[in-house]
Amino acid sequence: RDRQDVLESDLRDARSVGAFAFANCTQLEAVYFSNGLAVICEDAFFGCKSLEEVTLPDGCITLGERAFAQSGLRHIDLPESLQIIGNSCFEDCENLTEIHLGQSLHTLGASAFSGCRNLHTVTLPDLPSVRDGCFAQTAVEEVCFPDRTQYIGRDAFSECKNLRLISLPSGDIRLRGSAFAGCDQLCHVIRRHKYGEEHRVFLKPPKANDITRKLSSYDKSVKTSPQALFRLSHPHALMADDRARFESILQSDIASANQYLSSMQDILSAEDFNKALQILTSIDPSL
Repeated sequence: RDRQDVLESDLRDARSVGAFAFANCTQLEAVYFSNGLAVICEDAFFGCKSLEEVTLPDGCITLGERAFAQSGLRHIDLPESLQIIGNSCFEDCENLTEIHLGQSLHTLGASAFSGCRNLHTVTLPDLPSVRDGCFAQTAVEEVCFPDRTQYIGRDAFSECKNLRLISLPSGDIRLRGSAFAGCDQLCHVIRRHKYGEEHRVFLKPPKANDITRKLSSYDKSVKTSPQALFRLSHPHALMADDRARFESILQSDIASANQYLSSMQDILSAEDFNKALQILTSIDPSL
């Protein structure tokens, strides 16, 4: 049959899908995988514009380079068994909106999700690095880097126009200069400490080297004065349900909390201020 005429395929006896097996089958809508499937090779479903939803079976270990690139995927279930996602595996899957990466994953290739312009929710696994261009030109709004993350590569999140908040681990971390290039809304940086979370809000998006240059001073200020978590925060960084953070500060310095609460009253909306006041007073009625 002509490749353009393929509508569906039954792969329930397959342990692998070969390279370019269904590349540019633009009419392919459905694929039925075997429970024994372990590997999908490079470019296997490249350019399958009509393939919208895929469920991979438990036991699948490897997705090759460009395996689903430029396809019509809207949703894909990745099994917890998955260990390798190759370079550009889902590149330019413009209909993909959400992805959950399991904790068995140990290799996430460069540009794996680059150009997924509607991808707004990403759960990162506990990987030591996020490679070059991995989530460039996506719609992600917030990113929490796991505690194991030590390196964020070139253009890893470049041109993510909706990205407004990143949460960095307490350990050493290296950011390449263009890691967040073109992220016009990224002004909120959280640094996690054993004392709690420290919030920094910038007037304009900071460069990657500005973030890393300040991390050591963040650590020093919080270590010597835990109330700095409060003092260095910005009112608009307030998360009303972040009880643990408030507890950490209140236990360290009640006066700092009082002073900060007073400043918030003039800046926050009445609703947000009342939420903050309720949390603070539930922890310490003297406030």
